[in-house]
Amino acid sequence: MLRLNIMRQRLSAIQRPFVAGMRLRGYSKMSGKMSNIKTLRMENTASIDIIKQAVEEAGVGNLEKAREILSKKIQQRGGKIAEKTKDRIAKQGWISQCVSADRRKAIMVEVNCESDFVSQTASFQEFSRTIASSLLPHIPSTEATIFLNDSNYNTIFQNKTLALPTDSAASDSSVGTLNDYLLKATSLTGEKVTINRILGFNALQPNSRIGIYAHGATATASTQLGRIASMALVRQASDKYSEIAGLVAKEIVAQAPESTDELLSLPSISQSPKTIQELLNGGSILNWIRWERGTS
Repeated sequence: MLRLNIMRQRLSAIQRPFVAGMRLRGYSKMSGKMSNIKTLRMENTASIDIIKQAVEEAGVGNLEKAREILSKKIQQRGGKIAEKTKDRIAKQGWISQCVSADRRKAIMVEVNCESDFVSQTASFQEFSRTIASSLLPHIPSTEATIFLNDSNYNTIFQNKTLALPTDSAASDSSVGTLNDYLLKATSLTGEKVTINRILGFNALQPNSRIGIYAHGATATASTQLGRIASMALVRQASDKYSEIAGLVAKEIVAQAPESTDELLSLPSISQSPKTIQELLNGGSILNWIRWERGTS
């Protein structure tokens, strides 16, 4: 009996470190997976199921490979959802604007989704800003006004590689085509996401600058986001033409004029009692546009 107890004690002593090692290795693998899942969840809004699949397929400790797999899965899911939702109506979303630092090039893009719930999310708003910021450098500079709609914008942008701007708050710093961005947004929102129309302005004449204004969301130094938006191309001799162009764009959003003559005769809301004509102080409005979301 004594000998049997001694043998049991010796066997237990051998097993303990072995079992502990197994548990430690198992815990280490689980910890690595959870860490990668947590990192990927912080980087984007993909579903937890897709993230887990990507981490599993990549293997423990291979975060970069997990990112690559996840990106492919998001695109694949986006393609499937896009096919299912192609006949749905997408009228929610934002009009996104971006203007160059010198105020000589600007773009306005209507980005649509299906529901107001999705349009109100921070990720969709950032996506909408990113679209305008990424497309701005690719607007041709040969014409003062360039209009594109959902049937022909790919003639310019289809094969362009669009990098996220350096001031973007988006955590995904990948590059891709416009279609890649749309498929990703479709995958992450589960809704039809589309671009309805694009307008580009170029200030080709001397002493001309572009002003932008949108009502509905927080603005940044170079971008605006709203449900109503305008761009104004203004020429003026003073060094305040950029400021005045911005004021004119704001007046256009607020007052919804139907013609340039009407616009010039309107009393300024921001600079009362001056009219818009007086606000220009000898300058002129070369072109302007006003959009309301979902009205094209």
